[in-house]
Amino acid sequence: MTVPLTGSRGLATTLLVVVTAIWGATFPVVKDAVGRMPVLDFLALRFLLATAVMVALRPRSPARLGRTGWCHGLLLGLALGAAYVVQTYGLRYTSPSVSGFITGMFLVFTPLIAGVALRRPVDRRAWLAVGFAPPI
Repeated sequence: MTVPLTGSRGLATTLLVVVTAIWGATFPVVKDAVGRMPVLDFLALRFLLATAVMVALRPRSPARLGRTGWCHGLLLGLALGAAYVVQTYGLRYTSPSVSGFITGMFLVFTPLIAGVALRRPVDRRAWLAVGFAPPI
């Protein structure tokens, strides 16, 4: 089956493949970077750069979040930050392929965790997506 590059579905699929390839290529780059500088310094620089880009591109977006949005963002940001710290320290002591495999397993863990945390069955489409995930 050929996916056309025109239309929103074809473009979305193509961009998803491109982003996935870039994501996979970052593991060796990050491993090299944390071999040259402390993990927390690397992550601080990475997130400061991302923040600067976000503020430059969408300066008014944070102001529109409101109190609830800021609280949710803070909780999600802390969880994501902790995950990045653990993953990056782990990458320092293992190979990029093992780190990528463990990270990719979260594709499977996410519906399980969501099902338990939200106390509702996981949608069939989520399981179908997990089934189509390529083995790493």
